[in-house]
Amino acid sequence: MDTLPLELLDLIVEHLFAGGGTGRPRQNSALHSCSLVSSKFRAPCQKLFYKSIALTSRPEGGGGVFGPYTFVEALAHFDASPHLVPYVSALDLSLAGDDATDPEDRAWLKNDVAFVVLSKFTNVSSCEFVNEGSGWRWERVPEEVPSAFLAWLALPLVRRTLRRVLSDGFRDFPMALLQALLSTASEIALQAINLQVPVASESTPALPPNRANTRDLESLTLTRCFPTSLDLLRSPRLFPLLDKLRSIRLHGNSLALPALCEAAANTLEHITLDYDHFESFVYSKPPTLPRLAHFIVQFTIHSHDESPDRTLLYVSQIQAILSSAPALLEFALQSQTEGYLSFPHEEPSCACSFIGDRMRILDATFAEHPTLEIARFDLDRDMGDLEEHRTAFKNSIREAFPKTLEKGRLGISGD
Repeated sequence: MDTLPLELLDLIVEHLFAGGGTGRPRQNSALHSCSLVSSKFRAPCQKLFYKSIALTSRPEGGGGVFGPYTFVEALAHFDASPHLVPYVSALDLSLAGDDATDPEDRAWLKNDVAFVVLSKFTNVSSCEFVNEGSGWRWERVPEEVPSAFLAWLALPLVRRTLRRVLSDGFRDFPMALLQALLSTASEIALQAINLQVPVASESTPALPPNRANTRDLESLTLTRCFPTSLDLLRSPRLFPLLDKLRSIRLHGNSLALPALCEAAANTLEHITLDYDHFESFVYSKPPTLPRLAHFIVQFTIHSHDESPDRTLLYVSQIQAILSSAPALLEFALQSQTEGYLSFPHEEPSCACSFIGDRMRILDATFAEHPTLEIARFDLDRDMGDLEEHRTAFKNSIREAFPKTLEKGRLGISGD
């Protein structure tokens, strides 16, 4: 055992590892047993055990490595074993509202324990903080934890190492926190977030004085976020934090779309738009996007009888972006049908022919684009044995885009 090279030990341990990445560490009996075989195995196993840890704002946790730590548990554990701290590169914060409004009633968060614990982890490259309470409001999270989190984001070592942040499920998400994230991480994903709209008498929080020791924000994903609150992203004060974006994903009817395109017009390379709700659709023509190479549309078909006027809006939005991207290489439309294909195929009103029927106006745009290499159309991957829908979908796309097909630019899933 003592003669095995360290590289081989690492390969053995990685083969046994079933966790990794962000999220709570998974219990792995094989890896745990391996760590007890020899002292030489201990360090490689610990590096993977502690690659990702979870913390909870609740007074009771799950005991540590195989479940979330409370802050008190984490403090005791990592004070006793400080050599484990540098192994932590992914942090999962489970935040929940608490009924104890008086700080004196929150004994498990006294003495700045949240910041003392967070400040230990300065080698974190990925952080997820999610709402696991019954209420959505950010203000319901014990105030000691958000303040500690903001202070942790401001640490110079954290600003150098943190690359990816994901947050899910908060109402009244504070603008100060959003600005701190935008000025620190290079990849941000916000899910089901409602930004806190300042009252008229409040001034917009000041931006960080500089971006020293940070990397530029390059990727921003906004999914299932409340559209009206994202109007705040149109503030010119945020543009300096968005002007290096290379990739964005958001709802096609989002009020943030024109602002993001304007702020990052010269750097955007990848845009993904989700079209699933059209009640508050806002059409906008972007500026020229000279570096945009990949344009992906994820499209939910609610019914073949979707309003033609409404259809024209999102087709016009797609066409406007295509015409604003002189270097575009790829267009892809990935369609979802919300169960309509569970019924037998019926001509001519079947949902599988919706894309071809309503988007044929884009044929000339695809065929005449100076740089486009592929316009690809994908239908639901999980369709069971409904091959008749696949065949009808392929035929409708070929009939709708004859010029694109002739140019050799048409791609269809399953071909």
